[in-house]
Amino acid sequence: MVTVEDPIEYHLDGVTQVQVQPDIGVTFATVLRTLLRQDPNVILVGETRDTETAHMAIEASMTGHLVLTSVHTNGALEAVGRLVDLGIEPYAIANGLNGVLHQRLVRRVCAACAEPFEYPAQTVDMLYRAGALLPGESPTLRRGRGCPTCANTGFKGRIALYEVVVVSEAVREAITNSSDDLTVLRAAARASNAIIEMPRYAGVLVAMGLTAPGEVLHLLQRGGS
Repeated sequence: MVTVEDPIEYHLDGVTQVQVQPDIGVTFATVLRTLLRQDPNVILVGETRDTETAHMAIEASMTGHLVLTSVHTNGALEAVGRLVDLGIEPYAIANGLNGVLHQRLVRRVCAACAEPFEYPAQTVDMLYRAGALLPGESPTLRRGRGCPTCANTGFKGRIALYEVVVVSEAVREAITNSSDDLTVLRAAARASNAIIEMPRYAGVLVAMGLTAPGEVLHLLQRGGS
């Protein structure tokens, strides 16, 4: 496995890691071009942040390489629009993209002092309206009471919220024909069961008592999904 990173945050045994140094011409794109000559099976690019890197990454994926990279967006499907903004043609995205995982971190309810808690009806209603809870569901929600383990905050550690999109045939067609229409992309993903949406994932974590409503609602209301 080969990585191209800026910066290298963790040194991994058995992995060839390359630090980007633009001042001497060592950019994501130039390193990626060099690595492709070695015919690697897996390439990890720390971030796709410019047009040249995006083109190299998509071309590598279309020639049989597994390319893992990060793109800054507000959601999984928004990654399509971001790649278009970077100059990638929709047909290339449809052929080269296999899936997208979007992640946000929230605080985890402290396991040492977690207890059932009846949240205000308004808070629960907001969970339903955000799509975190489905009609007919009435889970027992929890909170951290506060204890020495969590410094009386009620939270200890972090947990990730995910949104996952698998690029199904329906999604590929939508990308090719309507890459700039997020509504069409989301409808295609839903219709082909190719998406796990963040509001629903957040609702599952809340229902399991792993995080609190306030931790997820501010993300969902800001369009973080």
